[in-house]
Amino acid sequence: MSEVLYASAAALDITPSHPAPLFGYEGRPAAFERIVDPLELNAILVRQGECVLLLVGADLLCVSDDLEAQALASIRGPKDESLRAVLLRNPHSTGV
Repeated sequence: MSEVLYASAAALDITPSHPAPLFGYEGRPAAFERIVDPLELNAILVRQGECVLLLVGADLLCVSDDLEAQALASIRGPKDESLRAVLLRNPHSTGV
C-alpha cells in the first residue's frame, strides 16, 4: 500500500513596514516612498511517509547564500532529519 501524500501551502506578506533601501535600481536616490505592490513569501510543503519537500519562493531580486543558510537553519531544527530537500528561490521578474 502506498503512503498518503500530504500537501500544504502558505503565504506571508514581507513588505517592509517603513522606508528601506531597495536593491535593483542603481539610480534610485533614496528609500521607497510608497508601495505599489506588496512583497510576498510563498511556501509549499509536501510530505509522503518520511520524505518531506519544502519549496519557498520570495519576492526578492536575489537569495544570497547567507539568507539561504539562515533560512535553512531556522527550518531544519538540530534534530529534524525528515526534511530531505529545500528549494529557496526568487520568482521576481524584472521584465527583461
